[in-house]
Amino acid sequence: QDEFVWPTVALKKMVAATVKVTDEDLQKGFEANYGERVRCRAIVFNNQRRAREVWEQARRNTTLEQFGQLAELYSIDPSSRALKGEIPPIAKHSGRPLVEEEAFRLAPGELSSVIQVDDKWVVLLCEGRTKPVQVNYEEVKQYIYTEVFEKKQRMMMSNAYSELQEKAQIDNILAGTSQSGSEKVGAAAAAVPAPNAQPASRPQGPPRR
Repeated sequence: QDEFVWPTVALKKMVAATVKVTDEDLQKGFEANYGERVRCRAIVFNNQRRAREVWEQARRNTTLEQFGQLAELYSIDPSSRALKGEIPPIAKHSGRPLVEEEAFRLAPGELSSVIQVDDKWVVLLCEGRTKPVQVNYEEVKQYIYTEVFEKKQRMMMSNAYSELQEKAQIDNILAGTSQSGSEKVGAAAAAVPAPNAQPASRPQGPPRR
């Protein structure tokens, strides 16, 4: 157990003094958690040509029923495919800037362009907007700070671990061998959550959507 705990503690100490949460970070966190979101249907593809073909079909008949049928037929995402393209409302600053920008550009009933996200392609159909949650910023500021701090800390820990992997080298003088230190610091990687993972626990603030 210690081989996982101590590397994580060491990485936290290493980055603690450099984690900074700015006012802009807090405003973005507030908007992401409590601001309006876009309700969309989505079709996800792993082939750009197929994405263009299905987009053309949706463009010729841009109705919710037609889009849902196309999602059932062509989407590679099992959860949204089963729901005829339904996905959780899209928030700002959620880590998918291209999808967010396109979603917030759309009017209700409007079809998006074909959006490339890493090695996938996405087509959205906008259903409308949600209403912002009415909550006082000062009441939730500390909760947002904790969330943003932990996310930045995880990202910096992951970066620090990567740097250690690149620089570390262990020399065995008796055996006359050298090896990369990645195996020695590997325990740290297993113990550090992915940068976009949710914290194991966080203070309970006012209700969020």
